[in-house]
Amino acid sequence: MLPTPGTESSGSLIDDFEGNGKLSLLLVAAYQLFWVPLNAMWDGWTGIGVWYNIALTAPLLIAYYTRPGTLRNAAASIYFIALAFALRFVWSSPVDVI
Repeated sequence: MLPTPGTESSGSLIDDFEGNGKLSLLLVAAYQLFWVPLNAMWDGWTGIGVWYNIALTAPLLIAYYTRPGTLRNAAASIYFIALAFALRFVWSSPVDVI
């Protein structure tokens, strides 16, 4: 995900991401899907946490399969906004919210 120490980049950051870092999107998508059965244990399969984890994989897969540009930037923005919302309102208990 990050370049090895001491290596010099010969291209732009987008080129480096395309060559080396794009796999990280699949790892984060797999991490989101990993939580689906665990959320189902707490809330059942109809709980919002299950469906939010499934929905959060969509922008990651869109960003993985599209070329650099507006659609990838929009997918990344949607993912981070939805993730921030979920961290604040979906996956936090009332005790955690101050």
